[in-house]
Amino acid sequence: MQKSMVAERKEMKMSTRTYVLFTLIINGLAPWGIYEWLCHSMSSVLALSIATLVPLADNLVHLLRHKKLDVFGALMLFTFVLTLVLISLGGSEKIGFQITGNMNIFAMCCGS
Repeated sequence: MQKSMVAERKEMKMSTRTYVLFTLIINGLAPWGIYEWLCHSMSSVLALSIATLVPLADNLVHLLRHKKLDVFGALMLFTFVLTLVLISLGGSEKIGFQITGNMNIFAMCCGS
């Protein structure tokens, strides 16, 4: 019985390539798409706050399942929160998205 549970877990694991694509979509493309969709009908701070909920939810699910944080997801969440702080201090959301993009490139180059 123990062996069958281990075999099931191995089958359920994603390949590294699939996991990276999934993480990029959930933590990068989805928040950006949500922000672009919402920013035309509400303030950019509120739209960005709502878009930040996607990486937050992904990190919470990953934390509950694996008992550790997803490094790339946590980095994305940090950059979105940093963007919200910069906007609230009077900056432009474009600066925040440049920071987010640069952090994504850095994370991908470092192999996280």
